[in-house]
Amino acid sequence: MKNYVFKLKYVILTKILAALISIIGLASMPYILKLLFDYDFSKGIKGIVVLILAYAGAIVVGMLFEYISQSHAWKLEQRFNLLVKQDLFDSILHKDYTKFLNYDVPEYVSIFNNDIKTCEQYIESIVAIIQTILQLCVYAFFLVTLDYRLAIIIILSSLFSIILPRITGNRLAEKKNNHLSAMAGYIDMITDLFSGFRFVNEDTRRSISDRQKKTLNDTEGKLYAFGLFKTFANVLSGSSMYLLELIVFVSIAFMLYKHHITMGIAVAVLGYIQSFCFPMAYLLKEINNVNASRKAKEKLLTLIYQKNDSRPEQINFNSTIKFIDVSVRLGDFALENFSYEFKKGKKYAIVGPSGVGKSTILNLLMQYVNPDSGEILIDDKPILGADTCKIMTCINQFEHTYNATFIDNATVFGSYAEQSVQNALDYFNNDKINSITKKKNARDLSGGEKQMLQLIRTVAMNKKIILIDESFSAIDKENSTKLQRDLLLKDKTIIVVTHNLSIDNLEQFDEIVTMSIGEMKESVQKK
Repeated sequence: MKNYVFKLKYVILTKILAALISIIGLASMPYILKLLFDYDFSKGIKGIVVLILAYAGAIVVGMLFEYISQSHAWKLEQRFNLLVKQDLFDSILHKDYTKFLNYDVPEYVSIFNNDIKTCEQYIESIVAIIQTILQLCVYAFFLVTLDYRLAIIIILSSLFSIILPRITGNRLAEKKNNHLSAMAGYIDMITDLFSGFRFVNEDTRRSISDRQKKTLNDTEGKLYAFGLFKTFANVLSGSSMYLLELIVFVSIAFMLYKHHITMGIAVAVLGYIQSFCFPMAYLLKEINNVNASRKAKEKLLTLIYQKNDSRPEQINFNSTIKFIDVSVRLGDFALENFSYEFKKGKKYAIVGPSGVGKSTILNLLMQYVNPDSGEILIDDKPILGADTCKIMTCINQFEHTYNATFIDNATVFGSYAEQSVQNALDYFNNDKINSITKKKNARDLSGGEKQMLQLIRTVAMNKKIILIDESFSAIDKENSTKLQRDLLLKDKTIIVVTHNLSIDNLEQFDEIVTMSIGEMKESVQKK
C-alpha cells in the first residue's frame, strides 16, 4: 500500500494541508469567544469590531480550506480507484490459466466491487487519522494557551480512550473479512442460478428461490454480525468520550468555584471540549475502520503483487508435437500414459465417445491443465511453463464473445490487425459470415454465428497450430462443411476434436486418432 500512498502523495498532502489551515481557522473561534467574554468594554467598540472581523475571518478561512480539503478527498478516491483497479486487472491478465482459476469469476468481480472499496476506506481512514491528530494538536495548543492545567486533564483523559480500539480491532477485522467472503459466495451463487435460467419453471422456481434465500440469509447474517460488533466497538469508544466530558465539566466547575479561571476561559474550554471530543471519537472510529480493512487490504495486495513467473516464449514450430506417457487426473476422469506424435502441416481428427479425453488432449496442449506425469514437447522442447501463444491457438465449442462489435471481437480490441480479419473474410468468402460483420453487439449473434466469428478471429491470428474442439457444432451443415474444408486447406497444423464420423468428414484428415476411456484406442493414417 506504501506504493500507492507514494503515487498519491501530492493529492494526500494537499488535502491534509488544506484541512490543517481549515482547522486553525475554526479552532481560533472559541479562543476569540474567550477574548470577547474577558474584554474590557470600557475601552470602547473598536476592540469589539476587531474581534467580530477576526471571528468572521476564521469562518471564511475555515470553510474555504475545508472545501479544498474535501474536493481533494474525491480526487484521492478517483486516483486510487484508477491506479488500483488497473493494477489489479493487469495483474490478473498476467496470470497463467491454471493460476487464474484459483478464484472464479464472481470472486474476482467481488474483489473489484468490495475489497477495493474496503482498501480505499483503509487509505482514507489513515489520511483522516493524520488530519485528526493535527486537529487535536491545534486544539491542544489553544487549550494550553488558555490554561495548562485544564489542557493536561483533557489530554490525559483522552489518551485512555485511544487504547479501546486495540481491544476490538482484530475481531472486527475478522468479522469484516467473513462478510466480504460471504458476499463473494453470494455473487457466485446468483451468477450460477441466473446462468441456468432455462431450468426455471413452475416445478423448480420455489427450490431455486429457497437456495438463493439460504445463501442470502447467511451473507446478511454475517453483515449483521459485523455491524453489531462494530456498533459495540463504536459505543465503547463513544462512552469514553462522555467520560472525558464529565471529567472536564467537573474540573471547570471546581476551578470556577475557586476563581482559578475566568468565565471567558471556561466558555472557551467548554467549546474546545466539544471540538476535542468529536475529533477523538472520529479518530477512534477511523482506527476501527483501519483495523476492519486490514485483511481485505492484505488479500488485495497479495493479488496485485503476487509474482507471476516470466514464461519463456516458444516462437518456432518446425517439426513435431509429442505427447510422451502423459497422465492427468481430473476428478473421476483420468487420461493414462497417452503418447502420440503430431507432425507439422498435417490435419488430425480426434474422435471417440463423450468423456474419453479428447478435449483433455487440447487442454493439455493449451496448458489449461497441466499433466501429473509425462511430457509434452514441441520441437523436442518441453512446453510446460512456456508461453506458446505465438504459435498456437484453440477454438472451443462455447468460446466467450465480448460485449462489443464484430470487429472488436475478431481483433480482440485491436490486438490483431483489421486487415488480417479482412483477409480471413476474403479467404472464406462466405455470405453468412459477411452478413454478421456489421453487428453492433456480437452477443446478439446466434450460436452458429458466434462460432463463425471465432473462426475468423482464429484465422486472423495466423498461428502455425490450430486446435478445434467441436467448433462447428452450432453451424448449419452446409456452411460448416464448407468452412471446415476451406480451413483444412490452409498450410497449418490442425487438430480437430469432432463427433462427425461421416466418411466425407473424416476423409479430409491425414490421420484419425480414436480415443477410448482415458487412452488412445487406435490411430489410422488416411493420406
